[in-house]
Amino acid sequence: MESDMNIPREDAMHISRVCWYKFKKMAKLALYTPFVVCLASGTLENDTFLSFLGQDNYYYKAFAKACEAAEKYTDDDDAKYAIRDLQRNATKEFQIQDSFLQEWDADIGTKCTLNPVTLKFTEFLKATASGKIEGGNPTHQYRIIIRNYASESLEELAKKNEKLLDKLSITLTTHELSIVEKLYQKAMEIEVGFLLGQPLDQKCVIPISREHNLDEERLVIFFKFDSTCSVVDSSAILAEMTIVSAQKSDDNQPKNKPENESENQPENQPENQPENQPENQPENQPENQVVRLLSEVVKSTWDDICKDYTDEYEQCISTLLLTHEKAEKLDYERLCIALEQLSDFEKRANTRVSESGVLRGLRLDEIKRVGELMVLQDGCKNFFQSIIKNEQLNADIHALSCCWCSDLIRSAFSSDGLDVVNVHANDFIFEENLSTGVIVKKVEDPFDKVQTFSEVLNNYNNDKKNLTVHIGGTMNDLLCLLQADIGILINPGPNLARVGNHFGISFIPLYHGIIEKQKTYAKKDSTSWNKLSGVLYTVSSWAEIHMFIQGSIYTD
Repeated sequence: MESDMNIPREDAMHISRVCWYKFKKMAKLALYTPFVVCLASGTLENDTFLSFLGQDNYYYKAFAKACEAAEKYTDDDDAKYAIRDLQRNATKEFQIQDSFLQEWDADIGTKCTLNPVTLKFTEFLKATASGKIEGGNPTHQYRIIIRNYASESLEELAKKNEKLLDKLSITLTTHELSIVEKLYQKAMEIEVGFLLGQPLDQKCVIPISREHNLDEERLVIFFKFDSTCSVVDSSAILAEMTIVSAQKSDDNQPKNKPENESENQPENQPENQPENQPENQPENQPENQVVRLLSEVVKSTWDDICKDYTDEYEQCISTLLLTHEKAEKLDYERLCIALEQLSDFEKRANTRVSESGVLRGLRLDEIKRVGELMVLQDGCKNFFQSIIKNEQLNADIHALSCCWCSDLIRSAFSSDGLDVVNVHANDFIFEENLSTGVIVKKVEDPFDKVQTFSEVLNNYNNDKKNLTVHIGGTMNDLLCLLQADIGILINPGPNLARVGNHFGISFIPLYHGIIEKQKTYAKKDSTSWNKLSGVLYTVSSWAEIHMFIQGSIYTD
């Protein structure tokens, strides 16, 4: 699970804040559990909520006992008092909740037995306390409890917990602090598991796989590779490879002498010029200066290409927005017309790269080796692996990329059972394992992408209904995102938002969209995700997508 380590300086000295910043994205995963989605949408059935409260009471009682056990392990009087205070607050919360349950159903105590996920939680509290450590809608009946969960008193209880953790951790060693972090992470995983494990005898829009009919439906997942899946853009990787390749090539270049050259003095060399020194090379210049110049030329060419691309791209977007009126709702036709400007720009940029010759001389085997070592975004590989391994899911995966070399992408997915990923990208031409510098252009712009998207779908038989998901984040993905039944953006850039808003596209956090879908689902007993709805969904991590489509990201 990825962490967010941009910790404010004032919080870096407190272990409670460090743990929160490291693992706060895990808390977001709890929102993607069917139980919480039904609760947030106001569609959760009363019996299900009662069952949850009954299980939650087991937690409160276990927490109070854990506090009692933990008190024995400290000699600090202030810490003992703080632990007792936590115990009193937990007991108070239990009493409030139990009183509510008795009013609702006097027999709840006999009906609600400890279930396995709650037992896992209570056992974790018991083990930790004893030192056994291994490395919504206001009209609903359950509104009182919801208000209690959101009350200042419960928030204060959490703050007291944090303060106590900070106090007791002051004297801990680095190793001991790492154990605290692992326990913090484990507790959050168990909390998500606790919510996932709540019995839910009603329909829910998530996870997508839950309602998937293996015989009648097909899930087709498309995704952008660069930056959405990879940490570093493939063009930057290939550029670095060409610079290193140029250096190696010149280091290995033999220094051949001209024919008929005398052993002591070349025939046409000026009298006072040192042997083997180029005519225009200054005296005392290092021998490898020519090598560095060649590498610098390659690097300089890349710098110019990148600068021109960035400047012209910004100008292209500004011109695009100025020449088209703002739309109140999705205007797909005018968006396509506008994106023709971006298409022309992308094709010119690729031609410039190809004609510059900077991609010449790359070895195919080295490209594949670098691809195998590429670092992917946290959670990306786990998500695709879970899709492939799920035998109850009829799914295909397609990478739609403007990357110059499809072999690089294939190599990135060549291990861990991911070689079934279909890659649609551009190609290099190779001669005897070396690239010629020419790009075989197949996917350069938004129109190439959406055409490939359509061709993939048209190649399927009509025996199953397709549910399409596209995961991207740039302007070149825009048409595919809109044509997909579900278009998901991971940390979209500002230009995409500017253009999207200009042409009537709405950007909604995925979780908010799920809640609205659940409300409709409860009323109509059916739901649908439709293409060209004008709505795209935003997420901050692959873990959110995993929870949305597959459910739990944990295997235990």
